[in-house]
Amino acid sequence: MRSDAHAGGLRPRAHARERIVSRSWKWAVSVIVLATVLAIEYGFLHERIGSDVSELLASGRSAPAGAAAVAPDPALPAPAAAGDVTRVELRAMSLCSPGAVCAVRVHIGLHPRPAPVALRWSVRIDDLCSRASVTVAGGSVTVPPNGDRADVVDNVALPPGSALAVTAVTSSPATAAGPPLRVPARASCSPT
Repeated sequence: MRSDAHAGGLRPRAHARERIVSRSWKWAVSVIVLATVLAIEYGFLHERIGSDVSELLASGRSAPAGAAAVAPDPALPAPAAAGDVTRVELRAMSLCSPGAVCAVRVHIGLHPRPAPVALRWSVRIDDLCSRASVTVAGGSVTVPPNGDRADVVDNVALPPGSALAVTAVTSSPATAAGPPLRVPARASCSPT
């Protein structure tokens, strides 16, 4: 009787071992198939893989000869926030081009005040390649009591150039400037 109990105890262990073996061969076959596919792919595409990796590693290290240099943003003419002005932003309403009129949205954020606030702004246009700068009239608006922003759509005549930075600058109630709008968006200067 004792031998039957002992034999019964071995049977579950054998069954567990059998299940492990049946699962293991499936994993082994999967690994072998994967290794075979990778070996075949490497054999056929070895040179292409090597050139792709070299190209990826070299990208961004230096611009090709004769390529246009990306123009840096100009220094802001004023801080991003000052006094009652918390934020200044200028966005194009559609695609803008140098030498054309550009429809822009001017957003000026404010600390709410119990009295109306008179806002005035101008638009500074920097030619990033020649370093020339011009300031054109912007506009003015009165924000009602407890107002926290002004949003105005305006048209700005842009001068010709290959890389322009257009910046809204408030003059009242405080002097602040937003980040420049690049025209064109990926503005660059031709090498000289």
